[in-house]
Amino acid sequence: MSSGARVGRLRARLLERIVKAFAEADPYRAVTHNKGIMNGVSAVLLATGFDTWAVEEGAHACASLGGAYRPLSTWRRGADGGLVGRLEMPLSVGTVGGASTLTLWPGSTSSCLTWGAPWSLG
Repeated sequence: MSSGARVGRLRARLLERIVKAFAEADPYRAVTHNKGIMNGVSAVLLATGFDTWAVEEGAHACASLGGAYRPLSTWRRGADGGLVGRLEMPLSVGTVGGASTLTLWPGSTSSCLTWGAPWSLG
C-alpha cells in the first residue's frame, strides 16, 4: 500500500472518530459543547450591544426539544472526505432596552452602522 493510501485511510478513521466523539454521543457532552458555542455567540452579542438572555434561553430550549438534550451542532464526513459541521439554533436578537438605547450607548450604534443594519440610528 502506498503512503498516500495509508494517509487517506488514517485520515478517514480519524474523521470517523472525531464525528463519534462530538456531543451527539451523550447529553453531558452536549451541555459542555453547547455552552462553548454560546460563549462565542454571547461574546459577539455583548460586544455589539445586543441582549444575550433571549438568545441563550432560546438556544438551550432548542437543544432540549424532543425530550433529550442534544448538541446545537452536528458533524459529518463530507463527500470530499473532509469534516463538515452544521450549527442550527434560534437567534432572537434584540437591543438591550430597545431602540432608544442605541442613542445612549455609542458602541451599539457603531456596531449596527458597521453591519449596515437598517435600524441603526447613526
